[in-house]
Amino acid sequence: MRNEFAQISSKENPENLLRRSRYAFVFAVYNNQLKRDYLYSIPNAKNLMFIAASPDELAEKLYVAIRSLEQIELVLEQAYAFAGKQMWGKIANVYLELYQKKRVLVYD
Repeated sequence: MRNEFAQISSKENPENLLRRSRYAFVFAVYNNQLKRDYLYSIPNAKNLMFIAASPDELAEKLYVAIRSLEQIELVLEQAYAFAGKQMWGKIANVYLELYQKKRVLVYD
């Protein structure tokens, strides 16, 4: 795998960039328990995306990852396989289930 990271202008529409890209990584920083639980509720989440509790933790994970092309390739392969198995109906059901659980927690 070659170093093919794109430079992004702050004025560029991210959707246009995704259409031109071969790969896309998911980076997520959570700041509360609910978002953390949501992110880690995705099966095998820690191997599909970069998740951190702070920007510093995310930077550290990225620093380690870019030093290991094997790790990046593994994340890409697993994320691509996972995405290929997802369907909008299935994703909608996950959201509905999540919101139902949250509603029960809030109103009970």
